[in-house]
Amino acid sequence: MSPPSNNSYTTMATAESQRTVPTPFLTKTFNLVEDPSIDDVVSWSEDGSSFVVWNPTDFARDLLPKHFKHNNFSSFVRQLNTYGFKKVVPDRWEFSNEFFRRGEKRLLRDIQRRKLTPQAAVSSPRPEVVAARTPKTVVSPSSSGEDQTMSPSSSTGNGGLSAELLEENERLRSENIQLNRDLAQMKSLYGNILAVMSNYAGASSSSHEMMMEIEEESSPRLFGVSIGLKREK
Repeated sequence: MSPPSNNSYTTMATAESQRTVPTPFLTKTFNLVEDPSIDDVVSWSEDGSSFVVWNPTDFARDLLPKHFKHNNFSSFVRQLNTYGFKKVVPDRWEFSNEFFRRGEKRLLRDIQRRKLTPQAAVSSPRPEVVAARTPKTVVSPSSSGEDQTMSPSSSTGNGGLSAELLEENERLRSENIQLNRDLAQMKSLYGNILAVMSNYAGASSSSHEMMMEIEEESSPRLFGVSIGLKREK
């Protein structure tokens, strides 16, 4: 039996070194969670067996572009899923992995990324088809990371709109509708006021002319000319 060749030893050493070095995504995520200055945005849970994103909006706006070169929170969650992270509770963004624990960065090397099977790669539709069929939904903690979808515009690189921005847009739209209604009511009220003033002015003029005619008819006349009123010069 011939001894292993140098190429075999090199291949084995390379595979071992690759297994012991965690991916940049895991390292960056661990460093973010470990940073105490941003505990109000993301931090460890009490027992350190999971981490919580307390403020997804600030996390996507401030931290993702700085460390991951994008601002799509849904993409970050999908990345966690590919490394075997699970949501702990449905009502908040808390994730856990048995090898992702507070103060134990060395365990990151044991987290393996899921590999895409050849059948899944062949049967998966093209990205543009998925984007065309994907409905627009608001990201919420109760939805699982794998089922989260964003609008087509966000999947093309512009980043997903956060729930806060969507709510603000809806609020502005409602205010605009209400303002248009108020404006229509003010225009109607203004038209009514003009009509009343016009009718009042016409009635006053008619009353004045009628009184002048009555006085002229009731005054004494000489040769058909009224002598009770002074004639205007």
